[in-house]
Amino acid sequence: MSLYQLQKFLYVLNRDEAAQDKYREDLDALIAEFDLTDEEAGALRDGDIGLLYVLGVNGPVSYTHLRAHETS
Repeated sequence: MSLYQLQKFLYVLNRDEAAQDKYREDLDALIAEFDLTDEEAGALRDGDIGLLYVLGVNGPVSYTHLRAHETS
């Protein structure tokens, strides 16, 4: 598991407008920039906040991803 990379992905997504644009335009390309497991990448693609939590992601950080996922 690469919890650091997973949380870094979410941190960057929360802070970087270019990453937010890329998230909406080409999520797979953005995911590929991070060393994530297939399970982590799948949770991000699916917006699976429960799985992100189980994988160890901080709750408020997960919420940020949920908001981004809902607007994509």
